[in-house]
Amino acid sequence: RGSGTDSGEHVYLGTNVKSDFGDVRFTGTDNTQYSYWIESSDSTSAVIWVKIPSLPAAGTQVYIYWGNSGATSASSGADTFPFFDDFSGTFLHTSKWTNNGATVSVSNGIATISSTSSAYVGIQSNSGTYSAARFRVKTSDSSGKYQYAGLSTRLSGGSDQCILVDNGGNNHEFWTMNSGGYKLSSMGSADSSYHVYDTVRVNTTNVYGSRDGSITSHAQNVPVSTMPVALYNWVGTIQSDWILSRPV
Repeated sequence: RGSGTDSGEHVYLGTNVKSDFGDVRFTGTDNTQYSYWIESSDSTSAVIWVKIPSLPAAGTQVYIYWGNSGATSASSGADTFPFFDDFSGTFLHTSKWTNNGATVSVSNGIATISSTSSAYVGIQSNSGTYSAARFRVKTSDSSGKYQYAGLSTRLSGGSDQCILVDNGGNNHEFWTMNSGGYKLSSMGSADSSYHVYDTVRVNTTNVYGSRDGSITSHAQNVPVSTMPVALYNWVGTIQSDWILSRPV
């Protein structure tokens, strides 16, 4: 909201847009309305993801509409991404997740996944495999407790991973792993605050992870294929506000 010069992904809508951005809509050149999801917003700006049917190398045109004060939000993560969960309701959706023994509760849009076992225990998407995940999570930040989030075959007995790791309350780390070994990089000190993370397997030789927009890339121990989305622990608790997969 407000004025400025449009640049790349940043678009200024002036003041004739609702404060919750609920009147914003996106279409193609044929007026087909595109699905979208508002990741976050405040009185001045919003982060919005749009599902575009195809994106050629030369680019494409997308139209943005706003200014209808009677419009209500059409934001839908489920319609926008291949996999999405914002943990609405009061229980874990078993149509989306398989639980291998974790204690899971869902309340006020937050999933809490806990385990006291010295084993990898948590939840994994039960259909589809993906190359990229984005998620907002909070970890235990406790000595001897380890949390994992992102893309992983660990809960189904595999070794391939592109994940965030809370390394026993010491650091948040980005790990890539395959049958030949692993590569890790620090993403900053561990804490008990929510952060937004990305894990992206670009191809068989390049992956990257990010915490709150700070990017780390790896070219070693890249997983050989796509993976399920997963949230799990080796003792401890991880909480998730939302998690999604997206195309690369």
